[in-house]
Amino acid sequence: MKGISSKEKHEHEELKEKVRQMLVESPDNRVAYHFKNDIETSIQNICKEFQQSKNDDDLYVVALRFRLVRQQRHYMSSDVFKRFTNDGGKFKETLTIDVQGLLSLYEAAHLRIHGEEILEEALTFTVTHLESMGPKLGNSLKAQVSEALSQPIHTNLPRLVECYFEAVGLHFEPQRSRARIMTGKILSILNIVDDTFDAYTTFDELVLFTNAIERSCDISAMESVSHNLRPIYQVLIEFLNELEDELKKKMKKWIKSYFKEAEWLNTCYFPKCEEYMENAIPSIAIKLIATISLICLEELIISKETFEWVTSDSSSFINIKQIKGRHHGTSCNLNNKEHIYHHSLNAI
Repeated sequence: MKGISSKEKHEHEELKEKVRQMLVESPDNRVAYHFKNDIETSIQNICKEFQQSKNDDDLYVVALRFRLVRQQRHYMSSDVFKRFTNDGGKFKETLTIDVQGLLSLYEAAHLRIHGEEILEEALTFTVTHLESMGPKLGNSLKAQVSEALSQPIHTNLPRLVECYFEAVGLHFEPQRSRARIMTGKILSILNIVDDTFDAYTTFDELVLFTNAIERSCDISAMESVSHNLRPIYQVLIEFLNELEDELKKKMKKWIKSYFKEAEWLNTCYFPKCEEYMENAIPSIAIKLIATISLICLEELIISKETFEWVTSDSSSFINIKQIKGRHHGTSCNLNNKEHIYHHSLNAI
């Protein structure tokens, strides 16, 4: 850490310690690489302490320890869960009152390997009871259980976490939870669709996908979409159903701009700069993100004039931000993915 004062270095260490505590509470927030050596040492200590322990920890601690060790690609025997089962090999019913313990066991069960019947049983046991107790839980815990059942920690992707961090940067106030959630969703969808159009499908499949979006924008049209794109189509439709009609139109326009670029590439057509930018500006989706952010700011009353200003094509400020965003995105792409995706078309 060259070029910083001792005071700045001290502040840096204090912040690192705060983040270290965050890692204990949330080990999957994707900033763990700053503490790679510390984490490895901690995992080694966990393994040693477990061998010397008296097996008196509760289900939550045992399952959390097991998951953390296996996430770091170390082996820990699934026999650690045997003391939570009865003589018949079934998990004890007394565990059903421990919601956090069930959640911890549920997450740990996703790191099972072939032949670990006790973890297969753990998954069945936890899913059954978590689903049944859902309606009886408080709002916060209910949301946690619902999210875990929908997407276990093990299936999280770093890119999705990055999108949420970006949303937190835009809407950091505690009361703006809905804005963070919706912004994180749209950023995730933007990234997935962008990469899909760029590299992970054929032009013929894109034609069917885009037509389905433009024609009906309904889940019933999924039969016309190729099988490999149906999961993306379903996620996109589910998100669109959360939006108002005006936003649906903007999402369709955004999809259409992506398809236009794919069409140019497929036909080896090189548009003039003006034509390219006319299509490229909507594809950066800044206006779409700004509109969704405004709608989700529930504590503010957005006037009709303000909303129309943001969504209008004549807003020079928004247009300048879109042009800047488009050029920035293109500059980044030149150094990472375009040489892989064989994309030669850009504004620069």
